[in-house]
Amino acid sequence: DVGPDENPFVPPVADAQVDTLDIDPSTGATFIGDICDYVPGELERYDMVLCTEVLEHCVEPWKAPETLWKLTKPGGR
Repeated sequence: DVGPDENPFVPPVADAQVDTLDIDPSTGATFIGDICDYVPGELERYDMVLCTEVLEHCVEPWKAPETLWKLTKPGGR
């Protein structure tokens, strides 16, 4: 979940691993960084990447989808 703040969209699934990314360290996110130029860990890591209410806060929002695509496994969403 990118820009997690309170994670309103994360379903309570017992076996799901949820990592979060936020530019603000005070949120307690798994990864801290800018979605427009930051790729945490390995590429093609996630089955699904969720990004809501984030792009309007980016200086260069057109860069974010490329990062999100790199993080998503082939066939992922």
